[in-house]
Amino acid sequence: MPSPAIAQLAQSFYNITGVKTDVLPNAVRVTIQTDGDVKLNIDAREFVTLTDLGGSNFDFKEALLKRKFRLRFTGAKSRIPAFVEVGAYPFDAVSLTLSRDPFAFSLSEDNFGPPIPGAPVEAGIDVELRFYVPVRISYFTLRFDGYYGWSFAGYPAVLQPLQASIVVGPDRRSVIITVITDRVEAYRNPERIRRSPPESWKHRLAITGGAGRFKADILHTPLAEALNEIGRIAEVNLQSQPDAAEADVTAFLPERDTKTNLKALIGGLGLNLIALPPEQGGGFTVGRGGAGLPSERLPLQNLSPERARLLFPDFLLPSLRADMDNNALIASGSPALLERLKRDVSLLDRPRPQVTVEAQAYEFQMPEDQIYVLSGVVNQGRVAYDTDAGAVTVNLLPGQQATIQARLQALITQGRARLAARPSVTALSGEQATLFLGQTRFLPVLTSDYSGSQQISILPLPVGVTLSVQPTTSGGDADILLNLKPKFSTVDSIEAETGLPVIGTREISSYVRVRPGDTVLVGGLESESEFGERRNFAPFRPVPLLNDLTSSRRSSKGRTSLLALVTARVSNESLPKQ
Repeated sequence: MPSPAIAQLAQSFYNITGVKTDVLPNAVRVTIQTDGDVKLNIDAREFVTLTDLGGSNFDFKEALLKRKFRLRFTGAKSRIPAFVEVGAYPFDAVSLTLSRDPFAFSLSEDNFGPPIPGAPVEAGIDVELRFYVPVRISYFTLRFDGYYGWSFAGYPAVLQPLQASIVVGPDRRSVIITVITDRVEAYRNPERIRRSPPESWKHRLAITGGAGRFKADILHTPLAEALNEIGRIAEVNLQSQPDAAEADVTAFLPERDTKTNLKALIGGLGLNLIALPPEQGGGFTVGRGGAGLPSERLPLQNLSPERARLLFPDFLLPSLRADMDNNALIASGSPALLERLKRDVSLLDRPRPQVTVEAQAYEFQMPEDQIYVLSGVVNQGRVAYDTDAGAVTVNLLPGQQATIQARLQALITQGRARLAARPSVTALSGEQATLFLGQTRFLPVLTSDYSGSQQISILPLPVGVTLSVQPTTSGGDADILLNLKPKFSTVDSIEAETGLPVIGTREISSYVRVRPGDTVLVGGLESESEFGERRNFAPFRPVPLLNDLTSSRRSSKGRTSLLALVTARVSNESLPKQ
């Protein structure tokens, strides 16, 4: 009979019992389930940058951008496999190991801070969350009420793409990780997302034929159910492996022999067809695993493995692994799937063309002059300038470009406008490039911490024009898709108390499609600035009270606006050789 101490120790443990995945319209939610109250602990230095203040206080500075994060379930055991494939972008997998090493800076309900020298490591399970791309944990709680934890996304948390939250479930028997996707379809074309729940989809399963043959008309049916009906009609033993039994099947197969149709079905699903020996009743089993599941290395020449992997749709991500040492992809799946992946890689892994983007940034002292420049510019039958929103992005025709250049030159001659910058940048198709024209000023700033000590830090202040552009094109004479983000920063005023400058920023983000050599006009970057100057009477300057009474202050306000002309061209020398 065990001693009371051993019995009490055994009762203190709880078990991790499952990992559940839910794919939402714009996010993936993974729930780690337990059969007892969760006791969560993290190493804060893996999640955020910290400033230690005497060892007893700390300050969260920013959430870290990482591909994996570790959660420690203190006092837990595991009843699930050590590796659980999630495979729902941007969530990759969950890995479980025994807790072995102390945290650099523990954060839990019971304690926080660096480890005590010589203290034993808390028994439990370390759960590592792995992602396809770097994400930020912007919201975190150690228990359901949110009292213990932090938030970089506000409260209640509003997450942005590639941000995640980790919260304890209402029953305290689960931990819910929600990560927002940044896939293009989820944000540019929300109407194309299938938002209805699976239980409301239309279902159809019509199998006809006879011994050794069948015809199938299947719509949103689980694979196990479809195989049972096919096996009954075609009089063959068909089984589905547990890892594929719930796969959603939609297919139309003409009447052919059973093996041919099954190969077509599993090829489309990326599964494997394995023949069963006679002692097991013959027939076939269908699933993701099995001795017959081959793997192949797909070398890459122009793409990195991580980038190439993310070019494939979400349902294929579990079949692809990045081989960084050999700059290749490791593909696992049926022979039909491997052949398709090889063809796709050969199409994707091509030299990318380079795009040169030139911009002319003009600054106006009076925003009304910008309306004069834009007057008469028509885009798709409408006047381009929106006076209510104050913003415009429009492709210019050759005649319109000449008219605008003439009006700009007239304003420059009168001193009412100036050419602020003329940046030029070259980028690979699909890559973002940034060009900054201006000055970076470095200012000493005196700061104080909680203990009252002061220190000097250097604050960089970029002032000027920044052009961020991401061009995408297939090269040659093809259209160029431009993601433009021009930004104009100025020193608008000086704070009287600190003497520090106030930086004003004007920026626009636009997606436009242009022909090579065409010009895009981007306007509407307006700002107000106020400059102040205090003049002192010299004899009273050392006396603060008299100085305040005798000094004078002059201030002026101004409004300026910015207009940019952007031209994109494909660099011929970067085109792939035929």
